[in-house]
Amino acid sequence: MKNLFLSALLFAVSLSANAGSVCNGQFMNPISDVCWDCAFPIKLFGQKITSGDGEDYDSYNPSGIEKVVCACNVGPVQITGIPVSFWEFTRQVDVTRTPYCLVGLGQRMNVDINSNIDGGKSRTTTDDPGATFRHVHWYINPILGLMEIILDSKCLESKGFDLAYMSELDKTWLDEELARIMTPEAYLFNNIVAQLACGADCIAATTGMSSISNAMFWCAGCNGALYPLDGWTTASYSGVQMSSLLVQRMAAKQHRMMTQASSAGKDAMCGAGHLEVTMDKRQYKFSMLFPVPQAEAKDNGIGGSGSTISGCCQPFGRSTVLWGSGRELPFIGEDFAYGIFRKRDCCQ
Repeated sequence: MKNLFLSALLFAVSLSANAGSVCNGQFMNPISDVCWDCAFPIKLFGQKITSGDGEDYDSYNPSGIEKVVCACNVGPVQITGIPVSFWEFTRQVDVTRTPYCLVGLGQRMNVDINSNIDGGKSRTTTDDPGATFRHVHWYINPILGLMEIILDSKCLESKGFDLAYMSELDKTWLDEELARIMTPEAYLFNNIVAQLACGADCIAATTGMSSISNAMFWCAGCNGALYPLDGWTTASYSGVQMSSLLVQRMAAKQHRMMTQASSAGKDAMCGAGHLEVTMDKRQYKFSMLFPVPQAEAKDNGIGGSGSTISGCCQPFGRSTVLWGSGRELPFIGEDFAYGIFRKRDCCQ
């Protein structure tokens, strides 16, 4: 716990609030804002030992001998262990209208680089006059390890708290054409046939984790088109839907930048798995932290109990009709912060 708050405090001291700009947000409370039911189900030997209320959906698990026993090489020695599976809170994401507004920290940085590019509509920087733009920030926040809840566990990410990515400094997030250079396959899916096929991806994401497939990797479920990996969205019907789409795009962008490795499956049992240039949607689920934490809604009994499509977190692409009602507040709640849980398979 002390490491988490010390890192956040030192970082906050280096920030300068700008009273002339709108920057709504708050520092995440790891106790009340995070829905820890999202860490479930927890499995040993491939068998579920505990599950959270309404969060009992899971993706694939290692097959074969790993369900009984696992082994990892430590130098010249091979050590056997117990196969463990759970969901780890590892990342945090801001989606904001205001440049350098760190929603998850409740502060704004006083930086001039691209500081005039606010969220809103533009007729000059994009071909679509109805497109809306938002900035996104990506934090490394392995909160379980930082809070020292579980000591000496190699199954938890060992990195410290870090603001790893800011879209204000990335031209490919600001410009659609530059974004397509990083993802040239986007041209293949910029047609009505490919987009209509995303309806099946929407149904799968809404049904549950076990139904999700990577076959339609260009789709973001019910939230829209994954490509191009930039900050422009069209046909948005709510801030929650738009921000959910951008969270998924940012996760996919991090994979394309080769900063994220697989965390689930056989090759991840002994540490970080292989680099995934194309994101595996099955290893992620996310939960809103601001303006209305989903953990708070669960405490109030919103969402129902025991249902695979209720609770306080959801897989990428799930329809916001099921969980987003009342989570966008005029003036004070149009910027968003989310926590990301990543599936972790480990040999402990």
